[in-house]
Amino acid sequence: MFKLILYGFIIGIGKILPGVSGAVLAISLGVYEESIRALNNLFNKKSIQYLTLLSIGMGISIVFFSNVVLYFVNNYYFLTMLLFIGLIIGGLKEILVEIKSKITIKNILLSIIPILLMILINNVNIKITNYSFITLIMLGGIELISMIVPGVSGTSIHLMLGSYNYIMTMFSKLIIIDLVPFLLGMAIFLFLLTKLIKYLLDNYKIDFYFVILGFSLSSILVLLKMIISTYLIHEYIIGIILFITGIYFGYKLNK
Repeated sequence: MFKLILYGFIIGIGKILPGVSGAVLAISLGVYEESIRALNNLFNKKSIQYLTLLSIGMGISIVFFSNVVLYFVNNYYFLTMLLFIGLIIGGLKEILVEIKSKITIKNILLSIIPILLMILINNVNIKITNYSFITLIMLGGIELISMIVPGVSGTSIHLMLGSYNYIMTMFSKLIIIDLVPFLLGMAIFLFLLTKLIKYLLDNYKIDFYFVILGFSLSSILVLLKMIISTYLIHEYIIGIILFITGIYFGYKLNK
C-alpha cells in the first residue's frame, strides 16, 4: 500500500517539474499498464483501490509540495533536472526489455516520430491570456493527455502556453472556480484516451512501446536543452552525483 502511494508521490512531482512526463515515470516505476487497465475497469474494487492509492500520493505531492518543488526548480534547477533525467533513464529498463528483440525499420521510425513531434511543440509560440471556462476545460484536457501519453510533458506545454504559473497557483491555493472546469476537461479526455491506449496495449503493444521510447528520449533531450548553461564546478559535481542517483533509484524502483 505504501509503495503505491510513494509511486504516486513521485509521479505527482513529475507532473510539476518542467519537461518531466508523469506517464514516463509511471512506466519507469512499472505502474503504467496496470493504471490504464484499472482506469478502464473503474467499477472493480481492486481497480478503485489501486487508483486511489496512486492518487493519494499524486495529490500529496501536487497540492502540498508544489511550492517546495517550485523552490528547488527556481533555486537549484540544474541539480533538480539532472536528478529526474537520471530517474527517467534508470526506468527505461522496463521498455527496453519489452522491445530488445523486436527492432525493425518500422519501429525505429515509430520512435523517431515522437521526437520530431516534441521538437515541433517546443518551437510553437502560442500564449494564453484569457482563462475562460472553455479554455480551462481544454487546459485540463492537455493535462490529462500529458498524464496518460508517456513522454508528453504537461508542464512543458503549459510553460509554452504561458499557463504554468496560473495552474500552479490554482492548485496550490485550491481556487475551486477554476479547478471545476479544469478537472471536467481531465475527466472528458480520461474516458476517451484510456479506451484508445488500452486498445493499443492489447493489439499493438510493441509498436506502442517504441512510440513510448521515442517520447521518453524526447523528454530527456528537452530537459538537457533546458539545463544547458554555465554552472560552477561544484554544481556539475553535485549534478553528476544526483544524475547517477536518479538512474540508480529509477532502476531499483522499476525492479
